[in-house]
Amino acid sequence: MDGKQAYEQQHSRSWARIDMLLALYEYGIRTAAAGVEAVRSGNDQQLAHHRCKMQRVIVELLDGLDMSVTETSEPIQRLLHFIASSVTTDSPKNWEACRSILESLRDGFQQVRDDAVRFEEESTLTEHHARQSQSVSTLA
Repeated sequence: MDGKQAYEQQHSRSWARIDMLLALYEYGIRTAAAGVEAVRSGNDQQLAHHRCKMQRVIVELLDGLDMSVTETSEPIQRLLHFIASSVTTDSPKNWEACRSILESLRDGFQQVRDDAVRFEEESTLTEHHARQSQSVSTLA
């Protein structure tokens, strides 16, 4: 197996960034739904647990935003800040709103998934080929 085949095989087993993002949104959606149930059942211990999990999800999503792309990042950032604030309440309505917002964001990213994967693969291969060319030229 040559280097390119080994690279492509290894790369095909790894997750695309968009897939990791979608998985994080899925986790947030499940956590928000569990938070709704904890609020409705009055289980304060479970609610605190789900609140902590939601805050970690929001921090990860915020950390992943590319703020140089302001036309998309800023509205998402505002929504995530709203979620972070809303999960501090004991209102099932607020937790449901958080779940709904996360679902809408996930659905939007799901719509561009194929293009994002293709773009990531193309840019990764381009970077790989550039590094190979550079290493070959330094050997010469």
